Formats: sequence, C-alpha cells, structure tokens
Amino acid sequence: MSGQLLYCGRNMGNAVYNLVCSGFDDLMSRRAAESLVQASLAEAALGPDRVTAEEMAKVLRQGIFRRLQKVVPVPVARQSIRQLLDQLPAPGLPESGPAERSKAPLPEAAPPVPQPASRDPRQWIAELAKEDGVTHILLCQPDGALLDARLAGPLAGDPSAVAVATLALLERRHPLRLVYLDLGELAIYLCRLRDRKVLAVLASASANTGSLLNRMTQLKEA
Repeated sequence: MSGQLLYCGRNMGNAVYNLVCSGFDDLMSRRAAESLVQASLAEAALGPDRVTAEEMAKVLRQGIFRRLQKVVPVPVARQSIRQLLDQLPAPGLPESGPAERSKAPLPEAAPPVPQPASRDPRQWIAELAKEDGVTHILLCQPDGALLDARLAGPLAGDPSAVAVATLALLERRHPLRLVYLDLGELAIYLCRLRDRKVLAVLASASANTGSLLNRMTQLKEA
C-alpha cells in the first residue's frame, strides 16, 4: 500500500482519488485500479475530480469493497480498504493524519455468484470470445499443455506454457484469485480454475476490464 497523502495544494477531490487509486498498486495495475474506482464512483453519482474524503470513505466501504472482492481474496480486500480508510485526510484538514475511519465495521463479504457446477469451461470460452477487444483465449492444463484455444492470430513461442508459468510465479507472492497484467496496448487476464486448469485471456486496451474480470470470477467459482 502507498503511504500517507501528500497534499500540495491540488484539488482536494482529485488528491483523494489519486490516493485511493495508488493504494491498489500491490494488487493491480493503475488502469485496472482507476477502472474499479471510477465504476464505484459513478454508481454513487460522484466524479473523480470533486469527490471529498468523506464521500470516498463511503464509496470505499460499498462499491469499491464489493468489486475488490472479485479480484482478490476477501481478507486481502478488507485489509486494503481499512488501510485506505485510515489514510484519507480528516475533513477540513488536508494535511492531517489518518481519520481512523477504519474502526467502523465493513459490510459483510459479498456471497459468491452461484453458478452451475457442471458447466463446461468451453461454454465460458465461447462467451468470453464475444467480449469486445478479446483477441486470444487459452485453456491450459496445470503442466502447460493446451486444451482449447480461440485465436485471432498466431502467437509466438509456447503461450500456454508461459501463461501457466507466469500465474504460478505470481501465486508464490500473493494468494491470487485473478491476475490482470496491463502491458499498454495489450492486457492479459489469468485465473486458475477449481480443477487447477489455467485460463488466459489476451485483449486490447479497448476491452472492458470490469466485464472481463467479472466473467472470469464467475468461471473461477463455477
């Protein structure tokens, strides 16, 4: 998590927005964090340029916490939200320390989305392929062997083995539910299914990050 807010005379709402987006640096890319925060602000009829610390505290407890649980385990999401609540400046005192808003209990964790346990992952692949911006989908065995693929064009090397190795490497550092890698014009989404298979989705920068993460969360829990 990033440190305390450094106030330099900028618009207070914008500083609060930047603080919260930067607070997820250890969990996701900046683009993914902004997408998550902006969607939550829009849900509350707020904007990133004028949101206050008090307004952001409410959004952190509600929309952001709910969405974050779809990307990381609930304990990690809860800890991240509490740390950010403590880092928000107190009302009227932009350079003050934490307002200790995290002492109030957070909402109960959202229940997992119920999905038919017998659903074939290939059905999900067909649905993922319909998402705007998706170019490649790979379903891989835990050892990297390719089971199924939807490709818009050739990929160099052994992409399925690379996907499995990348996810395994990242899982050594964090207990991950999903991985989102922002590579500029290309984004890579990775998740491990219940049977240990790995699903990899490659998409352009124009893809709807929130929609893809939601679909992959549902598939992971199916």
